[in-house]
Amino acid sequence: RYNEWAMYAQDAYRITGRLTLNYGLRYEVYGTQHNKNNALDSNFYFGSGSNLYQQIASGVVDTVPNSPNHQLWDTAYTNFGPRIGIAWDVFGDGKTSFRGGYGRSFERDFGNVTFNIIQNPPNYAVVSLYAGSDLPTIPLSASNAGPLAGNSGTKVLPVVSLRAVNPNIKMAYVDSLSAALEHSF
Repeated sequence: RYNEWAMYAQDAYRITGRLTLNYGLRYEVYGTQHNKNNALDSNFYFGSGSNLYQQIASGVVDTVPNSPNHQLWDTAYTNFGPRIGIAWDVFGDGKTSFRGGYGRSFERDFGNVTFNIIQNPPNYAVVSLYAGSDLPTIPLSASNAGPLAGNSGTKVLPVVSLRAVNPNIKMAYVDSLSAALEHSF
């Protein structure tokens, strides 16, 4: 789930009969992804320290309700995307025009960057068990929990890996430029 919204304002100003300036500003807020039950969401949160190593060493893995910012990562509220463009009738006869523009666009964090986070405990865990080292044998089981079901030959749930997203992740954006010279024959 995401909560997101945007606003946009645009105007055009005719500088001369042959030159028009278009300008605008878009503001976007892409909320942090979240589960309907945020107690199922967890991430790694940096701790205190004067450098990254100390912040990692003093960091914690916690569920969202117990996290420092009460969300998986900080929501960005600075996504201002300016837009500007020009249209110029080169010879004044309406047949040849030059158009150009610039715009900044933002993108919500999603895909592999954030999808991995749903694979964190307590909601999900990836466990690898090896016959011969973790268990003498791993028999077939009809239980969804397999060898973790509590039947004979089981193993206590081992430590699982964490898939962390930087809680200070930066919002992705792109600056686009365009230019075109057009002529009507």
